[in-house]
Amino acid sequence: AGWLCCWLGSVSRLAAAQQVGRMAMLALVYGSAHLWLETVPIYMLLAQCVLGFMAPDFCWPSTDTKRARTLSTDGTNVRCRHAVLLQLLGRWRMQERHNMDEFLEGLGFNGIVRALLSKAGQEQVISYSEEGDKMRVITSDLRGTSELELPLSGKVVLAHDGDGGADVCRSATIDKATKALVITEQAPGDKQPNSICRRTLQPDGRMCIDIHKRAPSGRIFQMKAIFVRDIGV
Repeated sequence: AGWLCCWLGSVSRLAAAQQVGRMAMLALVYGSAHLWLETVPIYMLLAQCVLGFMAPDFCWPSTDTKRARTLSTDGTNVRCRHAVLLQLLGRWRMQERHNMDEFLEGLGFNGIVRALLSKAGQEQVISYSEEGDKMRVITSDLRGTSELELPLSGKVVLAHDGDGGADVCRSATIDKATKALVITEQAPGDKQPNSICRRTLQPDGRMCIDIHKRAPSGRIFQMKAIFVRDIGV
């Protein structure tokens, strides 16, 4: 009887050991599979990064090479026959403001809005299109993003996005005497412009935007903003 009990105990321990072994093997297999599922995406991501550095044009080809040239930050890859505009092409970031608070106050903005606008940053992207001989300015600030496209022939373009949603006539020309890109705005039927915006390149390489705007009272208010070329893009 004693022998039988010992034999049964040994069999039970062996069966238990086998069961533990099977459970350990399953855990190992499951753990390895789980680890594999977690690490494979990381290795794939690393592989994509390596391929991106080795052949970025192959992995992520440009779908609009013409627009990529247009948004050149120095204008060297853009075919533009306007020397004044050519030196203004690219991405710009506002660096300085001059007389902005008085300008906004004269146009009827309250103190809170003036404080926000006076501290807010702004970016502009100036580009050129050979088709139609047009210039484009994309402006981004706390109000959102707006786009202005005008022919450089001086042809008047009617829009419906003036102050308060009013109709406004805009035109763009190149002033060769002062080397300025000039954009004017006026209400339909008016003989005098409501706004004149002049963009010039300063000797230090920064862009100056000089704005003259006529208030409803008829008084002209002026402000100036200085932009630095954003070479980080």
